[in-house]
Amino acid sequence: MDITLHDIAALVQGEIAGDATVRITGIAGVSDVRAGEITFLQSPKHVREVRESQAAAVLVASVH
Repeated sequence: MDITLHDIAALVQGEIAGDATVRITGIAGVSDVRAGEITFLQSPKHVREVRESQAAAVLVASVH
C-alpha cells in the first residue's frame, strides 16, 4: 500500500488536520502501528496510546 492522506480522506469523505501529502504504507491497530502506517482511534481511553505510537496518521470518527 502506498497512498496519501489526501487520497484516504477522499475515499472516506473525511477531513485532514495536518499534512495531506503524507504517504501511508499500511494500516494497523494502535498497539501494532509502525512509522508510515495509519491507525484508528475507537475509544477516548486509547488517546494516550495513540499519542505515544509511531503512527503517521490516525483515523477518528467525527463528533457532531
